[in-house]
Amino acid sequence: MSAGTAWGWAVGLAMLGAACGPGKEDSASGSTSEATSTSTSTSTSTTGTVTGTPTTSDGSDSESGTNTGGTSSSSTTECMSCSDSSEGGGFIYAAPDMGGSGIKECDPWVQDCPIGQKCMPFAQSGVGAPDSLHCVPVAESPEQAGDPCVLQGTGPEQKDNCDVGLYCWDNSCVLQCSGTPDAPMCADPAAACLIANDEALTLCLPACDPLAQDCEADQVCLSAGHDQAFVCVQDASGDGGQEFEACELQNSCDPGLACLDSGWATECGGRGFECCLKFCDVTMPTCTGAGAACVSWFEAGMAPPGLEDVGVCRLPE
Repeated sequence: MSAGTAWGWAVGLAMLGAACGPGKEDSASGSTSEATSTSTSTSTSTTGTVTGTPTTSDGSDSESGTNTGGTSSSSTTECMSCSDSSEGGGFIYAAPDMGGSGIKECDPWVQDCPIGQKCMPFAQSGVGAPDSLHCVPVAESPEQAGDPCVLQGTGPEQKDNCDVGLYCWDNSCVLQCSGTPDAPMCADPAAACLIANDEALTLCLPACDPLAQDCEADQVCLSAGHDQAFVCVQDASGDGGQEFEACELQNSCDPGLACLDSGWATECGGRGFECCLKFCDVTMPTCTGAGAACVSWFEAGMAPPGLEDVGVCRLPE
């Protein structure tokens, strides 16, 4: 699979199915030792977490998140982002042991809660990225898609004021994906479905191009994983997130970087966890890492239209 399946949106992104899937001071850019592009890529199954910061009812920020760091186990195949994983969790947590422990009281795909309630994500521990699902009462006058919203309460007591099929994400009501986990859909053709945190997060977010990083200023473009799409999620890198720095969340790397296997770069020191690696254009590679090549994100012939040139700078197999 391709190099970048994580999320990471775990803000937690989950990678489903068999999809292939610069630092703040320009640390991820530069071309002093340009590597050549290669058509051979590594199959990776990544999981990751992405975080967002919806506003609580008292006006404070409460960390929430999805998809966008990822752990990877590699085996030889044709691309960097292909995934055999059928498990969720990649969009929020960057490592497998960070997610998958939540509870699932309902199914967001079918909204099987009692009348007057809805199925929505929440963080079981009360902090961090959503990893669980529960039924909560629908607000008396619920907000609709795109409307401002607030989260109320924490942990199992958390709810929001969005309507059924919507979740309060980064201060606005966002549509949850429709369809099925194997065939997710979004009503907006400019959106893609992010499935993360062991399927606790299933959100329709703006689609994007990881080479152009054409999201809003406070967002990063990361792999949604399961359907080869890339989506915009909140940039949670803060003062860190530069190339070769360690990362725990899918969206904790700077724009232009992805949270991937630290074994893919000498500079990451083989630390056994994830680090930030640079997206690259396979037709014009500008990799600066020692021995790095621009490896295609997608299996040959499997890239969605407009994303054929997406690659990642990593050590070749």
